[in-house]
Amino acid sequence: MEKEELKKYFFWAILAIIAVIAFFIIQPYIVAIISAFVLSYLLLPVHRFLRKKINKILYNLLNRPRKFTYYTDPRHGWLKVPLKILKDLEIEKDITHYSYQKGDFVYLEEDCDMTSFINKFQEEFGENSIEIRQAHTNRTSRIRSYDSYDPI
Repeated sequence: MEKEELKKYFFWAILAIIAVIAFFIIQPYIVAIISAFVLSYLLLPVHRFLRKKINKILYNLLNRPRKFTYYTDPRHGWLKVPLKILKDLEIEKDITHYSYQKGDFVYLEEDCDMTSFINKFQEEFGENSIEIRQAHTNRTSRIRSYDSYDPI
């Protein structure tokens, strides 16, 4: 029985020694690691602000209109927009469930969501920042079979 207890204490002693050695090895880096986490957390809002401004500045420097496709069928129409653009403009939560989504694209319905998007996009990037191409079908559009937009 005494040998079993000795093994148990020996195991814990070796584990404690390894923990102490590991602590001394990483001790010089602990302050740097904690500082990096704190600094990255504090600077995240600054990073988001600068990314948004830099995207706008680069877009205006290129001065090329962004092309979007406007799909219509005999009863309705939708503007195909990448979901990333809606998120960048911070309007993804304003889009109604009358719009559709497939993959990384949102098909904004023409009555409300498309107008809101175009107004916000032109407010951010200028009046001549959008070029819209039209694609019409005389049949029911397949867009109607896509999932309704849900801004989760």
